[in-house]
Amino acid sequence: MSPVKRTILTIGLTILAFFIVMGVIGSITLKNQNQKGQTYFNSNSNNGIPITGITQFVIINDNGLYKVRFSLNDQNDALVSSDARIHFTICCNYNASDYPTKAYETAFNITADQFHDVTLVLTGTTLLAYSWQINSNEVYGNPSGAKIEVSLPNGKQLVASTDILD
Repeated sequence: MSPVKRTILTIGLTILAFFIVMGVIGSITLKNQNQKGQTYFNSNSNNGIPITGITQFVIINDNGLYKVRFSLNDQNDALVSSDARIHFTICCNYNASDYPTKAYETAFNITADQFHDVTLVLTGTTLLAYSWQINSNEVYGNPSGAKIEVSLPNGKQLVASTDILD
């Protein structure tokens, strides 16, 4: 076999091995993520591990809809569900006095059973999240970011903010 063909074959096999390894790693990651996503409980439960934060908070502007989602995680970084009171605000760019102006604001209650598995388009990963949509005609100005405040039944307050993705 000529040196050129050997080099091409070596490069091809290296690329193939890379994709096989990445597939195995992705499969393990997805399996672990699904196991985390199956850790459903209501934070009122006496057996529940304390919820410690908000993760996966995303808002995407998609053809006239703002698609919003967030997840809750416990101290072991497992994704969990809970009853909660949500206060959600979309802000516009800062005004002249350096305070963000509100483009949209709402507050509502959710229950633990309203969390569901969401599959991420780019990676195929499934995660436990609460999601909803907002019509863009309900949002004023030029939105730039969002803030979510989650009040748990035990009185704990969680806060997160994010930019709006177009």
